Amino acid sequence: LGFELAEAVRNIDKLDARGQALVNTHMVVPPTVYLGISKYPSEQLIDYLKEQTSGLVFINANELAAQAGSNKAVSAVMLGAFTALCPDIAETILLEELLARLPERVQELNTCAFKLGKEFVEGETR
Repeated sequence: LGFELAEAVRNIDKLDARGQALVNTHMVVPPTVYLGISKYPSEQLIDYLKEQTSGLVFINANELAAQAGSNKAVSAVMLGAFTALCPDIAETILLEELLARLPERVQELNTCAFKLGKEFVEGETR
């Protein structure tokens, strides 16, 4: 799971040859980019990841989390997406464990985010 493009690039060498990478396309832009001192090479990062593995799924988890009701639900989106890639992982158990660690007031939102992530990847991998 890569929660940000640059993070995925830094760790892609740890991926098994048979593995799959689920990468959030959200970019955490450094202050130097905001100041105009440097540029964030998002296209080059995406191209590099594509060169490294064929088992690659890109997802805008931040956008899906916002659709669910809060951009803080990115982890729930990514976990839901993960279950779509790994059918051996029991979706219900993973969701139950996630919700057990969250306050009741955000459980519905995170359930929605989880489902959005799963549905997105299922649509991408058909």
